[in-house]
Amino acid sequence: MARTVALKPEQVPADSKPTLDTFTKNIGFTPNMMATFAQSPIAFNAWATLLGSLSKALDVKTRDGIGLAVSEVNGCNYCLTVHSFTAEH
Repeated sequence: MARTVALKPEQVPADSKPTLDTFTKNIGFTPNMMATFAQSPIAFNAWATLLGSLSKALDVKTRDGIGLAVSEVNGCNYCLTVHSFTAEH
């Protein structure tokens, strides 16, 4: 199976950089998932647009609850950590 790594800031494609910088500014750090996802600017920016749409349809508490529940069901400790952090802040 092919593996990939999180990009360092200087490795982020120019078309992904503004979106990644916005995420980093808003949450105070760059999650590895986003730094990895940024390798594909089209997919990354489409995902960010989806998140933006969800933020208009669901309140923060509901979104955080969904993220925590899905992370728990999936057994993803990394996801639980990130969603727990964002739910607290």
